[in-house]
Amino acid sequence: MILWHRLNESGRDDERIMDTMVEVSELFERLAERLNTKEAAKLDRIIQWQITDHDPGIWALKISGGVGELIVGGVENPDITFVTEAEVWVGIAEGRLDPMRQFMSGKLKVKGDMMFALKVPNLFPTGESGDFHDHGEIISQQDQAPVDEVERERQARIAELTDPATFRYLTGVGVSEGWRCAEVGAGTGTVAIWLADQVGESGHVDAIDIDISFLRNLEHPRMTVVEQDVTKTPLEPGRYDLIHAKTLLQHVAERDRVLREFAEALRPGGYLVIEDADIRSIQRVEPPSPLLTRAAAALETFFYFSGADPAYPMRLMPEVRKVGLEVLGTDSQVTAVQAGTDAIETVRMSLEKLAPMIVKAGLMGQVEIDKALKLLADDGETMIYTPTTIAVWARRPGA
Repeated sequence: MILWHRLNESGRDDERIMDTMVEVSELFERLAERLNTKEAAKLDRIIQWQITDHDPGIWALKISGGVGELIVGGVENPDITFVTEAEVWVGIAEGRLDPMRQFMSGKLKVKGDMMFALKVPNLFPTGESGDFHDHGEIISQQDQAPVDEVERERQARIAELTDPATFRYLTGVGVSEGWRCAEVGAGTGTVAIWLADQVGESGHVDAIDIDISFLRNLEHPRMTVVEQDVTKTPLEPGRYDLIHAKTLLQHVAERDRVLREFAEALRPGGYLVIEDADIRSIQRVEPPSPLLTRAAAALETFFYFSGADPAYPMRLMPEVRKVGLEVLGTDSQVTAVQAGTDAIETVRMSLEKLAPMIVKAGLMGQVEIDKALKLLADDGETMIYTPTTIAVWARRPGA
């Protein structure tokens, strides 16, 4: 299919048409050769594109060991699929259309691992006219500045705020000598290390995450770091005495299936402890601040658009029951935090991390974001509530 384009003097991206013929297939044929081999060196992923008005309409790029293989016709279970029309695809590929705006308008749909989708732009070079991802697939290259240490600090602050409650829940289910545990979505490893200290010489902990960059340097004789995507590779059935996951399931599109597979991975009598955070509570601000409430609402909206479900934590207990586990207890934790203090940094850093995407989506302007960040950072009377963490602990019948 050849698309004819004409130049529209209005200059609006979604109306700009060029006088050149663009062969859609040629754009896909160039993907593999433009793959950033350094970024892709440790990946084993499949990215798929579904062009709804083109025949053939599906292409997949299989990435393994830094090498890309184009698969015309696609595959059955890709890690992520981008769905759009040919004209939108060509505009994004040539850098004429902003991908985030297309996403937020519904012209570009994303199915699968949204967190991986945000990393896709790093896999392709930019800056050359006509290159795929001149401005990124979901967000631009400049939005993906090197922030590993910033993200490590953000996760560490969240752990500092939430781990004390987590340790109480795990102690309550009786984690002890000889247990085999899985910490899924291990993050910076604080909970996995704590568990490894509890299980004694005969126990073991698998610290599992799709991204192990913050776990690589952690060492413990009773802990193994496992790079695994549980949406693609389920945990081994009947293996664990305890499975714990925190702030994970609401971000997983296949959360119902993954929860069921967690239950199946428990030995009879084994325990599941799930925690997830409802971010909607951060909209409560004292004294009232329309700006901060709007920023909090923008975060919630972006979560929904990105495939997460901020309301899922409130459904956690019945969902756990549906997979056949006996619910033993539930709890919720919310903390009031003061502007200008260390405690509020978890909220401020999360807003700062997602700010470029919130601005691109048109949910807030950059000036508003900057004012909101300053209001959180400066000493003052402003107080907000952290996300409400909902915890459920349950037991697999038997034994």
